[in-house]
Amino acid sequence: MVRVMKFFGFFLFFVGSLLYFLPKSSLYYYGEKELYKHKVILSEELIKERGFSLELEDSKLFYDSLESAKISSIEIRPFLVHNSIIAKDIVLTDIAVSFLPLKIEDVKVTYSIFNPLNIVAKAEGEFGHADITIGIVDKKINLHLIPSELMLKKYTKSLRMFKKDEQGEYHYAKDL
Repeated sequence: MVRVMKFFGFFLFFVGSLLYFLPKSSLYYYGEKELYKHKVILSEELIKERGFSLELEDSKLFYDSLESAKISSIEIRPFLVHNSIIAKDIVLTDIAVSFLPLKIEDVKVTYSIFNPLNIVAKAEGEFGHADITIGIVDKKINLHLIPSELMLKKYTKSLRMFKKDEQGEYHYAKDL
C-alpha cells in the first residue's frame, strides 16, 4: 500500500511540475498563430507568465483588420484535464452599439476531457447572462440568453434572431 501511495505521490508531483514549468507563452503564441488563420488577432497585450497560468493585460481584439474589442485582462489556465480562459472587463467598439450593449463584465471559456465534444462558455454583462455551447464534432453553436432590462428595451432587433421560450429566456442555434 505504501508503494502505491508513493507512486501516486510521485505521479502528482510530476504532473504538477510539468504544468508549472510548461512554456505557457509558447503555447499562447502558437494559439495566436492559429487564430490568425481565422482573421482574429490579439495585439498590444502585456504577457505575464504565472506559475500555473498565463495572464494577458490590456489586449485589443481585431477581427478581419477591424478593432472589435478592448479586453482588460485575460487569464489562460492550461491544466490538461480542464482548460479555461477567463476574460474580464471587455468593451466592444462602437461598431456593435446597434446590436448589443458594449460592456461585457466577464467571459469564461472551458474545455474539459470529461466533455470532450463541446467547448462551454459563460458570459455576463450589460446584455444579461449567456450560456454558450460550441460542438466540436457537429460544428454547432447553441446560445442560451437571459436578457437584461437594457437588452429588452434597447436591443429588440437583436433579440428577434433568438427564439423566446415560456420562461422569457432566449435561445439561438446555428451551424458553423
